[in-house]
Amino acid sequence: MGDPKKFTENAAPENWFSYAIELTEAANELFKRLGSKLVVTIDTRSETSDLRPLVSRPALLLYGQAVENLIKAILISENPLYLEGGKLSKQIQGHDLNRLSNRIRTYDWTSDERELLNFLSDIVPYSGRYPVPRAADAIKAECYISFEIHSACNALIEKLSLELYRLNFDGISAPNEVKWNKLRLTHLDNKAYFLDWTPNERKTGQRSS
Repeated sequence: MGDPKKFTENAAPENWFSYAIELTEAANELFKRLGSKLVVTIDTRSETSDLRPLVSRPALLLYGQAVENLIKAILISENPLYLEGGKLSKQIQGHDLNRLSNRIRTYDWTSDERELLNFLSDIVPYSGRYPVPRAADAIKAECYISFEIHSACNALIEKLSLELYRLNFDGISAPNEVKWNKLRLTHLDNKAYFLDWTPNERKTGQRSS
């Protein structure tokens, strides 16, 4: 039988953040070094061809997984009971970023961010890893990485990191007699608007009048 306390300690929001940043850095490095190399894709039925960046699929997969880790970190920060019983609740399992994001209570998504989540939701379980989805009716035209998508992914990852910073600034009590550490992301302090807020204000995301 596994150790629920150890599981809860390992599932600390800070650890989800660490994975997200490693994935982001790997994606950025791929994009920086190989983004100019192109692959020709030929459709023999229509006798058409297309060009895509060599690293489009793996880079987008890494960005999608980074966003997924941050969303799950925020969800667990909002509700540590998602880890009750030493297992991850089914409510926050899976790769559908739109479904997962809808469970977040403390972050207001912009329409552009929603569009990006919808795009990345196809990348993680399907086009970032496999040539086809699970069924023919789920096939979609492939979209490739661009400087705009690269920038949008990094901007979203930074905003979600700030939200995670706010939620974990004072530490969080978790199931199985675990207390997660106070999170300090000092590289974001120049953008951390909540540093002078009270603990309750940081928890709720709203300043008292």
